Amino acid sequence: MNKLFMLPVIGALILGGCSQTDIGVNTSNENDMSASVIGGYYDILVCKNDRSMWRLYGSKSTIETGSFQSVQGVAKGVSIGWMWGFVYDVQNPTAFSSGQTWHIGGDNNYNGHLWRVETRVGSGPGWIRHSIVINGETILATDIGAKKDWRYNNDKVMAIGATSVNGSNIFAFNQSTATWSVFGGAAVKIDIDEQMNPWCVNSQGNIYQHNGSSWVIKNSGLFAATEIGCGAQAGGIYAVTNSGALKRYTGSAWVDVPEFTATGKAAKKIDASGVTVLISTTSNELYMITPSPFSSNTHYFSGISNVDDVSFSVDYSVGS
Repeated sequence: MNKLFMLPVIGALILGGCSQTDIGVNTSNENDMSASVIGGYYDILVCKNDRSMWRLYGSKSTIETGSFQSVQGVAKGVSIGWMWGFVYDVQNPTAFSSGQTWHIGGDNNYNGHLWRVETRVGSGPGWIRHSIVINGETILATDIGAKKDWRYNNDKVMAIGATSVNGSNIFAFNQSTATWSVFGGAAVKIDIDEQMNPWCVNSQGNIYQHNGSSWVIKNSGLFAATEIGCGAQAGGIYAVTNSGALKRYTGSAWVDVPEFTATGKAAKKIDASGVTVLISTTSNELYMITPSPFSSNTHYFSGISNVDDVSFSVDYSVGS
């Protein structure tokens, strides 16, 4: 595979090195991020129960022995579409876009507002606010899913709103105009697979995939889901049941993940990249699993606790 060009951001993401601005609105808090990005393999971003954010970045061997670093900001939800260290030219957003790293604000001033990592002309990287605004009304977000495919310069970002517009609370982000629109449908959880297809869970626990024209149910009568995490469409779609079990979609059936069952834990939040899944448990621990029939590898992150929401991306192009 040809290596993708990646612009290193050296030192610019160190805590206190950048300020946060916002499209059309000046802000004075949640400014700056920590950790620098100079290429790598895994990018993990989590938020804890206290709404602090923490990040771990590096190769597989590095993350298994590394320490999470504090990230400035207050969040109640996170999503990484693909590696957050890429610049975003606000004057030409279609030429070289961001890595699609988002969080849902969790502080008193911006609770439910959406923020993305961007680099603006004349300033360093920071969180930029992209709240859902429809017909002049701000809609607070309760969940977000983002994916980016750098092979084809393809992005998709979708969010769930706390309120509906014309019966729909699913909204899609337009990368070129930096605006939101009503997508259609009603759900409580959402994510996007690596083929850019959205998946959602509704209030009845039904899982749906959008096929380009309509939502198609994928777990009819099998189990009630509470979470969805999407990586590769072939073997990398995961769901959490209402009993805390972890399921994986093979493309034709939902199967158990024996590696997670063996931990004796109940799953809470998940995200997936490729066929690997990142899991926070109801006891607030963090696991990463690549299940059989792929590699049957389980890693427990002992250096972090009180984990709530999770997100991660694997950069398959680096070193290949």
